[in-house]
Amino acid sequence: MNEPAFQRVEELFHRTVEVEADRRSAFLDAACGGDAALRAAVQELLDHDAAEDSDFLASPVARPTGGSDAPTRPAPPASFVQAPAVPGYEIVEEIGRGGMGVVYKSRHINLNRIVALKMLLPATPGDLKPLARFRTEAEVLARLHHPNIVPIYDIGEAEKRPYFTMEYIAGPNLARFMDGRPQDPTASARFVETLARAVHAAHEAAVVHRDLKPANILLAPTPAGGRPTLTACEPRITDFGLAKDATAPRALTQTGLAVGTPCYMAPEQARGEGNNVRPATDIYALGTILYEMLTGRPPFDAETAVETMRQVVCEDPVSPTRLRPRLPRDLVVICMKCLEKPPGRRYASALDLAEDLRCFQAGEPIRARPAGFLERACRWCSRRPLTASLLALVVVLSMSLVGLAAVYEIRLQQALQKKATDEERLVIRLNITIGEMDVDAGDLYVALLYFTEALHLEDDLADPDRETRASIAAILRRCPRLVRLTTFDKPVVFARVGPSGGWVALAGEGYTLEIRDVTTGQAIGAAVSLDAAPLDGAFSADGGRLVVIDAGGAMRVGDATAGRWLAGPIPVDRSIRRVAFSADGARILLAGADGVVEVRQARTGERVASPPDSGRAEPQFSPDGGLVLGDDAAGGVHVWETATGWDIAPSLHEGGPVKAAAFRPDGKEIVVVGADGVVCTWRLPPVSDGAEDRPPAELTPLAQVLAGARLDENEQRQPLDARGLKAAWDKLPHEP
Repeated sequence: MNEPAFQRVEELFHRTVEVEADRRSAFLDAACGGDAALRAAVQELLDHDAAEDSDFLASPVARPTGGSDAPTRPAPPASFVQAPAVPGYEIVEEIGRGGMGVVYKSRHINLNRIVALKMLLPATPGDLKPLARFRTEAEVLARLHHPNIVPIYDIGEAEKRPYFTMEYIAGPNLARFMDGRPQDPTASARFVETLARAVHAAHEAAVVHRDLKPANILLAPTPAGGRPTLTACEPRITDFGLAKDATAPRALTQTGLAVGTPCYMAPEQARGEGNNVRPATDIYALGTILYEMLTGRPPFDAETAVETMRQVVCEDPVSPTRLRPRLPRDLVVICMKCLEKPPGRRYASALDLAEDLRCFQAGEPIRARPAGFLERACRWCSRRPLTASLLALVVVLSMSLVGLAAVYEIRLQQALQKKATDEERLVIRLNITIGEMDVDAGDLYVALLYFTEALHLEDDLADPDRETRASIAAILRRCPRLVRLTTFDKPVVFARVGPSGGWVALAGEGYTLEIRDVTTGQAIGAAVSLDAAPLDGAFSADGGRLVVIDAGGAMRVGDATAGRWLAGPIPVDRSIRRVAFSADGARILLAGADGVVEVRQARTGERVASPPDSGRAEPQFSPDGGLVLGDDAAGGVHVWETATGWDIAPSLHEGGPVKAAAFRPDGKEIVVVGADGVVCTWRLPPVSDGAEDRPPAELTPLAQVLAGARLDENEQRQPLDARGLKAAWDKLPHEP
């Protein structure tokens, strides 16, 4: 019977219950419309709805499952109160009653042995099924021989009612023993292993029990006695009233009828697939027993039998670890494998189940494996096709929306990237245009900066333009080129560079001075020591000598190539900050920050002359070293003799600050550039013969004018601007 048939049976059952009892038969005939299977299913549900539970005998149809499986003992009908007389047996008491039979505790008179006597209830006229089932149970028990299956002793008939006797088990059944309490996992595994081996023996004899449940498992006490426990009792399987005998010539169960107890039914039993009931059905029942022992409740237990069977067919059981989180994982895997919906996914035999339980107890790897995520998902979809289809539709729509959003995002990013690229190309083109304008203006280095920036921006583009690189190459060919680079690891104090090379003085550690070749960086001579940090120095024109002044106010003259001092330390004015050699290297010029100027001999360091006017700044030697030129803070330009320190002329410029003043190459003329825009070239008088006490030389006529000539009628001095200088120049005689 498929799932819609369950709904139809349940609906018809509830409708029939509402009808008065004497009218139900006619109502069923009309409602079923000739469907015998449907009518039989509803009728059996009605019969068992009114019947009482039994702790020993099973009903041939499914019964309600609410509450404990432990039996109650209602007062039997009046016709059954009187115990039958069974020849050779003494009835002690009634110990169980069901819809098909009754069980008495009896004593075999001749053997003086307590036995359990099971007798068929009076049958309905014309109903031969109970008798057939009773005989099948007796035949099956007679064929089975296993220590954990209750054996049959005798069979007979009394008062036209068949009976058979079995071993009497004094202990309780498993349902009453558990009473809804979870059991120890290891003891439960050992207990179910024993049951599985007994069930396997029944399967080997071509017998399927079909109604394994805790109420049909009796606990035989051990000889030691005491309170019964799982480890101290031996399980005995009983009640084979619903057993399927594969050797029987015909089946006793109609296709479409659910046979068994709903809580412990396999899905194929709940669907009424009688032809599909095989050993896997009992393996499922063993799994339900193990589940209940681990959790204290069966896998499925709804308020009605129909709802319970629907859950058995359509839903997955709750994992035992959700009810008892600390259960061993392997034992849970074994239990859940027994409860698989398709029979083919369960253990192939009860013996395989027993072996996996043995491996679990021994700490060995088990053969069962938990279902993976994909497998569980497939099962869920197969049981709920409509829900799975809706879920799949939602997933497809969601993925479509996500895909559309992704496509839109990609296109948006592409558009933004294109816009950014276009803007970057525009900036590149602007840099190139500005660079080309600088090239036309002759600013090659500035143009090179713009082209280089454009080149850096092009590095981020997938297809850079060759034009920028070509422009940079063209400009580089027109610019100076760095051909050599030398770096030093110490500060440079002073240096001299000439056509053939040069020298550099480096301040080393501990007030030392190292001389290096400016081109190669190689050391020239040994390092020389100072008493204080070097301030300035100079090399002679040939590089052979050097002069150094330090922060302690001392001057030294040394041999640059030999790395030794020739003179010094010689005290000098502490304000001295600049030093220079004359062209011939014979004299040294020292200049201070406050205008102090001294001339000294290069060989000995002795002072040669010190001009009386201390207002000089930035002095310089004439090409022959005989004169010194300097400008003062007031704007005047002075020239004095190196040997005597005498001014050879008073101030040569009074028109404001001097921008530049220098000797001509012949040393006979000087050029003075003033801030007022006047450039004067002065011819100097002859240098003295070395007399120390002579007055200043006569000035040239132009010098006299500049010294104080009165050029206007009011005897006012003409200002030294460009116009006044030109007027003076025009009034005076010119030298050839």
